[in-house]
Amino acid sequence: MTEQDTTTSRDPRADQTIELTGFELLSLLSLGDDASARKTRESLRLPEVPEGSPLLGAGLSSLIVRKMATVDDAGVLTPRVRSSRSPRC
Repeated sequence: MTEQDTTTSRDPRADQTIELTGFELLSLLSLGDDASARKTRESLRLPEVPEGSPLLGAGLSSLIVRKMATVDDAGVLTPRVRSSRSPRC
Protein backbone atom coordinates (compact mmCIF):
# COMPACT_ATOMS: atom_id res chain seq x y z
CA MET A 1 0.00 0.00 0.00
CA THR A 2 1.37 3.44 -0.87
CA GLU A 3 0.80 6.67 0.97
CA GLN A 4 -0.48 9.64 -1.02
CA ASP A 5 1.06 13.06 -0.54
CA THR A 6 -1.99 15.22 0.11
CA THR A 7 -0.08 18.49 -0.22
CA THR A 8 0.59 18.03 -3.94
CA SER A 9 -2.33 15.93 -5.14
CA ARG A 10 -5.57 17.67 -6.03
CA ASP A 11 -9.02 16.29 -6.44
CA PRO A 12 -9.81 16.71 -10.17
CA ARG A 13 -13.41 17.52 -9.23
CA ALA A 14 -12.27 20.63 -7.34
CA ASP A 15 -11.95 22.59 -10.57
CA GLN A 16 -15.53 21.66 -11.47
CA THR A 17 -17.07 23.09 -8.31
CA ILE A 18 -19.40 26.03 -8.84
CA GLU A 19 -20.27 28.15 -5.84
CA LEU A 20 -23.67 29.84 -6.10
CA THR A 21 -25.52 32.14 -3.75
CA GLY A 22 -29.11 31.38 -2.82
CA PHE A 23 -30.29 34.27 -5.01
CA GLU A 24 -28.30 32.97 -7.98
CA LEU A 25 -29.68 29.48 -7.55
CA LEU A 26 -33.25 30.75 -7.23
CA SER A 27 -32.78 32.83 -10.37
CA LEU A 28 -31.42 29.90 -12.38
CA LEU A 29 -34.22 27.63 -11.21
CA SER A 30 -36.79 30.27 -12.14
CA LEU A 31 -35.63 30.09 -15.76
CA GLY A 32 -36.98 26.56 -16.00
CA ASP A 33 -40.74 26.33 -15.77
CA ASP A 34 -40.87 22.59 -15.43
CA ALA A 35 -41.39 19.98 -12.73
CA SER A 36 -37.67 19.31 -12.28
CA ALA A 37 -36.93 22.96 -11.44
CA ARG A 38 -39.79 22.96 -8.94
CA LYS A 39 -38.67 19.67 -7.37
CA THR A 40 -35.08 20.90 -7.10
CA ARG A 41 -36.23 24.11 -5.41
CA GLU A 42 -38.41 22.14 -2.99
CA SER A 43 -35.64 19.61 -2.25
CA LEU A 44 -33.27 22.46 -1.39
CA ARG A 45 -36.03 24.11 0.66
CA LEU A 46 -35.81 27.29 -1.35
CA PRO A 47 -38.87 29.53 -1.34
CA GLU A 48 -41.09 29.99 -4.35
CA VAL A 49 -40.36 33.45 -5.73
CA PRO A 50 -42.85 35.20 -8.01
CA GLU A 51 -41.78 36.13 -11.52
CA GLY A 52 -40.46 39.70 -11.62
CA SER A 53 -39.30 39.62 -8.01
CA PRO A 54 -36.28 41.81 -7.20
CA LEU A 55 -34.68 38.69 -5.66
CA LEU A 56 -34.50 37.07 -9.10
CA GLY A 57 -32.99 40.22 -10.57
CA ALA A 58 -30.41 40.28 -7.79
CA GLY A 59 -29.42 36.69 -8.53
CA LEU A 60 -29.07 37.31 -12.26
CA SER A 61 -27.12 40.52 -11.66
CA SER A 62 -24.79 38.67 -9.33
CA LEU A 63 -24.13 35.97 -11.96
CA ILE A 64 -23.27 38.66 -14.49
CA VAL A 65 -21.06 40.66 -12.11
CA ARG A 66 -19.20 37.49 -11.10
CA LYS A 67 -18.70 36.75 -14.82
CA MET A 68 -20.57 33.47 -14.60
CA ALA A 69 -23.09 34.58 -17.24
CA THR A 70 -23.56 37.17 -19.94
CA VAL A 71 -26.61 38.81 -21.47
CA ASP A 72 -26.75 39.52 -25.20
CA ASP A 73 -28.51 42.42 -26.91
CA ALA A 74 -31.72 40.39 -27.13
CA GLY A 75 -31.69 39.87 -23.35
CA VAL A 76 -30.76 36.18 -23.50
CA LEU A 77 -28.77 34.94 -20.50
CA THR A 78 -25.87 32.67 -21.45
CA PRO A 79 -23.60 30.82 -19.01
CA ARG A 80 -19.91 31.51 -19.41
CA VAL A 81 -17.55 28.61 -19.84
CA ARG A 82 -15.02 28.57 -17.06
CA SER A 83 -11.38 28.18 -17.89
CA SER A 84 -9.20 26.18 -15.57
CA ARG A 85 -8.28 28.18 -12.54
CA SER A 86 -5.14 28.17 -10.54
CA PRO A 87 -5.41 26.26 -7.25
CA ARG A 88 -6.82 28.09 -4.28
CA CYS A 89 -4.47 28.73 -1.42
